[in-house]
Amino acid sequence: MFGGTPDFYLPADSIRIYPRWNVSSDYVDRHGDAVAIELQQCTRYDNYRDMSEFETIAEFEEYSDRRFAEDARMILECVRGQGAEAFETKYHEDRLFWRFQAIETGLSLAIAGLFGGLSLLLVTRLRP
Repeated sequence: MFGGTPDFYLPADSIRIYPRWNVSSDYVDRHGDAVAIELQQCTRYDNYRDMSEFETIAEFEEYSDRRFAEDARMILECVRGQGAEAFETKYHEDRLFWRFQAIETGLSLAIAGLFGGLSLLLVTRLRP
């Protein structure tokens, strides 16, 4: 599977894995132009409560779910506040991979044949 890596730079609730050949991935404004985002401004550094502070695992999971949803909302607001409207990934479809490989192979063989023929011609001319 080529290019099937997770988009870890996406908001956490939209991480996905697709077999694709990525060209670019950017946050974009409403016109589709790339926007530079400072994700460091969107993270908070406060104390995360440890599991030992809760009486049951269910309480900890409830706290974690609430915290995760709040963090995702905060990051989304922060990214939108910096001018981004969406996250866009441009990619070649997986069906185009083999077409590209065939074109690349053909060009490589043509160049190798051209240089091979030229070198053979030069070597035969140098014989006494």
